[in-house]
Amino acid sequence: MTNDLSSHVVARMTHDLANPLGAIGNGVELLELISGTQSPELALIQEATATAQARLRLMRVAFGATSTQSRTLPEMLADWNLISKSIVQSAGDIHKKLLQKTILAVMCCGAVMPMGGTISLDFDGPNLVATAQADRFLDTPDVWAHLEDPSFPFAPTASTIHVNFLAALLARDGQTAQVTSSADSVILSIPA
Repeated sequence: MTNDLSSHVVARMTHDLANPLGAIGNGVELLELISGTQSPELALIQEATATAQARLRLMRVAFGATSTQSRTLPEMLADWNLISKSIVQSAGDIHKKLLQKTILAVMCCGAVMPMGGTISLDFDGPNLVATAQADRFLDTPDVWAHLEDPSFPFAPTASTIHVNFLAALLARDGQTAQVTSSADSVILSIPA
């Protein structure tokens, strides 16, 4: 019930915010047409609007209802690469049922790379494997422990709610993640 309720809240919020952002983006395009040039100010507004729209699309997929997903993995990764310091690479698309868990896994990996890095998505048998590589990772053993065992105490915060959400989705499906970390990589494996 809680996940269903939060999914509906996310859907409502992203819908209500998407419309004004679209209007701002359209207004910037009209101003560019009228002026004939793109000023630095308009470029800044356009970039900020595009980034905000990408964040909303990611949140809609990560925290929304899976039955309403109409986006593909390549579209979602293009949004991620627009807003993040880390770059995600993938060999191709995935089944829509796995899209939400995949985006949440990317968010988990991206959140522990403060200076950016790369995240590669692949399949190893029945598992989706997100391999994060960076020069520096935050020391976050609690994040990985909670994904491997949802009973491990991990208090949600605004900046880590994706960890709790992924752990809850995995637990709902009777699954857990497997995590292997080293100084320059984190490998997060989740059942497909």
